[in-house]
Amino acid sequence: IHFPARTFDHRDVVIRLIRKGDDGQEHVEVLRSLARGERAFHAGNHCVPMLDELNLGDMTFAVFPFLADSVNCPWFYNFEEVFDFLVQALEGISYLHDNLVAHLVRLSSSVDGPDNTYIAYSRILTLITSCSTLLRRGVSLVTSLTSAIKFRLAQIKFGTSSTAQTLYLGDMELCVRFTPESEPASRKIVGIPVARIGISPSDYGRALVPEMALSGPYCPFKADMWQFGSMLYYMFQPSADILPDLYALIEALKCHDPDGRPTATQALDRVRLMRAQTPADILSEPVPPAIEIQH
Repeated sequence: IHFPARTFDHRDVVIRLIRKGDDGQEHVEVLRSLARGERAFHAGNHCVPMLDELNLGDMTFAVFPFLADSVNCPWFYNFEEVFDFLVQALEGISYLHDNLVAHLVRLSSSVDGPDNTYIAYSRILTLITSCSTLLRRGVSLVTSLTSAIKFRLAQIKFGTSSTAQTLYLGDMELCVRFTPESEPASRKIVGIPVARIGISPSDYGRALVPEMALSGPYCPFKADMWQFGSMLYYMFQPSADILPDLYALIEALKCHDPDGRPTATQALDRVRLMRAQTPADILSEPVPPAIEIQH
């Protein structure tokens, strides 16, 4: 259940049901731990901040900022923006894993569906901020919006559009958390994640990580990396000839053997090095469209 609303101090928010009875309790505890208070401001933490928590009977609702609905709409302007996305996404996954939280929802960025885990917020922040500033100065709404759009187009024209983006990681309802006292070898789960919340595995609605189809326990952190690699494949496989090192990383993330996949921290280090070694003319190139939108 998602309900858009506006607070008394004029903030646009989304109110979401996150717990009913015992279902969703782990989701609540993870959000309380990582998305509120001092931890919510950690540099590597890209969880959507939980602004408030509402309780009604046996239900808990979370109040989140109202964010843009997709990381790839509009599509990336150039490869500078692609690297910015990759760094922030891997920072977010790495932060979760460092805190012994596995995400387990498909790290999706389908271009035509609502199942978007990475949420591009500040991609539109510059336009909104510029418009609001002009409105406070007494400029009309039409003139303010026109000026803000011109400023945004100027950013794109001069290649500075990537400076105004922040990515957040949401959809934590299937997450699993382990305690620091737990043995590393014991941090495993069994089966398809939706089964833990009473949903039929046939309704998972996404490609299975190879080990999910097996009957034995598997590492959820390695599963996260396969899902992230699968998402990147559909987004950036058409760019393989332009950034072969990125495609090699994607192939490693999609390795059938979980032990062959890099960790989030290792992948982040590779992306940062890749970014530093990519020539400026490549960074400024337009990004080929994702597989899904090539018709």
